[in-house]
Amino acid sequence: MIRIFRLVFFLALSSNVSAEITLEQYERLSKDAEARDIIENYIVGVARGLLWASAAMEIEGGTPLFSMPYKLALGRGLALDLLSQEIKNPSKGTEYDKEELIELILTSAFTNTFPCNTKN
Repeated sequence: MIRIFRLVFFLALSSNVSAEITLEQYERLSKDAEARDIIENYIVGVARGLLWASAAMEIEGGTPLFSMPYKLALGRGLALDLLSQEIKNPSKGTEYDKEELIELILTSAFTNTFPCNTKN
C-alpha cells in the first residue's frame, strides 16, 4: 500500500498537476509490479476515452479518429499490445523521444492500426 501511495505521490509531483505520462515515466513505472497494474489501467482508460471520442465524432457527422472493426473488443490486451507495438515500431518511422506523451503514442497506435478510409 505504501508503494501505491508513493506512486500516486510521484505522479502528482512529476506531472505538474496534469495526468500526462511521458514515455520515460511509463517505461520506468512499468518495471514495478504494483505500479505496472495502475499504469496499465490508466492506459486502458485512455484507450476507452479515445474510442468514445472517435464514436462521438462519427455521431456528430465528422470523421472518426479511427475505425476499429465492430467485432473487435477493446480490452486490456488490445490496448497494451497496440501501445507496445507502436513504441517498438513507431508508425512515424523514427524512435519516440523519452519526453513524448504516452497518450499521444497510444493515439497514433489506434489511428495507424485502424485508419478510416471513408469520410462522412
